[in-house]
Amino acid sequence: MITHRPKCILLMSFLLSFQGFAQTEINKSVETKSIQQKEFEKISLGSGLRLMDQLFSQAGLKAAIREVGLSGNSATQVEQVVRLSLKNLTGSENPSRQNLAAALRGISNGTDARVKEAVIQILLKNEAEVSQNVNGLVFLAGRYGIDNSLAIACSACVGGTLAEKGFAFSYKQVTDKQTSFILKNVIPSKTSELSQFIKNRLSRLKMSSMPNRYYMNIGPTDEKSFALFLSVPEYGSGPQKELFEAIKKVSERPNGQVELIDRENAHKLWRLFSNDLNDAELQGWSKILREVAEDAKAKGEVNRKAAFYRYFKKRADADPSLRANYETLEKKNCFFK
Repeated sequence: MITHRPKCILLMSFLLSFQGFAQTEINKSVETKSIQQKEFEKISLGSGLRLMDQLFSQAGLKAAIREVGLSGNSATQVEQVVRLSLKNLTGSENPSRQNLAAALRGISNGTDARVKEAVIQILLKNEAEVSQNVNGLVFLAGRYGIDNSLAIACSACVGGTLAEKGFAFSYKQVTDKQTSFILKNVIPSKTSELSQFIKNRLSRLKMSSMPNRYYMNIGPTDEKSFALFLSVPEYGSGPQKELFEAIKKVSERPNGQVELIDRENAHKLWRLFSNDLNDAELQGWSKILREVAEDAKAKGEVNRKAAFYRYFKKRADADPSLRANYETLEKKNCFFK
């Protein structure tokens, strides 16, 4: 059961969307983008550009994180996130500015390109928000990382302290062997191929009547997690498949049809697979979601949100130590719209 880990798994409670960050960035012209990329590639690390210097220096990065006001475990998390992002973008344990410039050079489409330009702008400033730069790096690493299986971005796992400081993502190293296999060998590494992969899976699994519109509900930050979920029936472990079936139960319409992209029952419970859960945690969540689905069905509720929170409220009422976590879960609304 997962009851013994309420703070990190049972009550996963922190969800910050990256879309606001991406949407508020200035949409630069192609000419300006080219100039910025060239400026970034030419500039030297000895030029006094504070954030860039700190990003590639272990001591400097630690200092930058301290300046944000983070310490202890929160500071360590941010440092790990930066290191994983740079490693996955560049393929190097100790990347240089030139390595990062080369990794960013080929990103040229839509929101991804705007985020890239925002990252470059931040790196070229003497003073800049570390959190914005980290958010951009994680977004791009999640979309364009060299090794899918190295880590997976999760916007639903950001702790309260980090959220308050403007950090929108965690970037977790994958330890589960089956999850790593799926990310490395099944899901396309090219972002341009991911959309078709998801559409094909949704159609094959008969989990949506409108697979071509999945993007409206998923978005770029969650595509790989969603693709991971859709790969579980064929490639997942036994406990992973069990959780997949439980999420299908939560997604059932009154007529028995499964509709994963459902306006009346809009959930993102598939995000659970981005948390690298162990077998006991997978089985615990499967039990929870089956109970949620049965409760909602008995009450004639198409939307499972109320039943989901009833379950956790009941747990919190029985164990007052879970009250604060339950309230945060409800406030942040990780898995429902």
